[in-house]
Amino acid sequence: MSVVQRPAVDSAGEVPIAALADTVARAAASELYAARLCGVAIRTPDDFLAIPLTTRADLQQAGVHGTRAVPLTDVCHYGESSGTPSAPRTRRPSRPGGSSSTASRSWRRPRT
Repeated sequence: MSVVQRPAVDSAGEVPIAALADTVARAAASELYAARLCGVAIRTPDDFLAIPLTTRADLQQAGVHGTRAVPLTDVCHYGESSGTPSAPRTRRPSRPGGSSSTASRSWRRPRT
């Protein structure tokens, strides 16, 4: 499995163009970007203007795995939550003049 590395930053605080070109080449391995990056060569920052913007419709059409540029076996997912271990509580808004007590208990299991 390859290790993701941060590109080196030059003395002006900018990422070298070679690192940006490498990022574009990696993106070209995904179904979503393969066609739109075909023939695009990144030599200057202005070359990015040749890449069409990705729209919401493009992402929806690609689907869940259509944006992935590496095999799923090479993907590592890390997630954190500050959530609580208690059961979720849902509360529906009470009706005008009504009680919300039944709505606040609606998440509980029925007694057996």
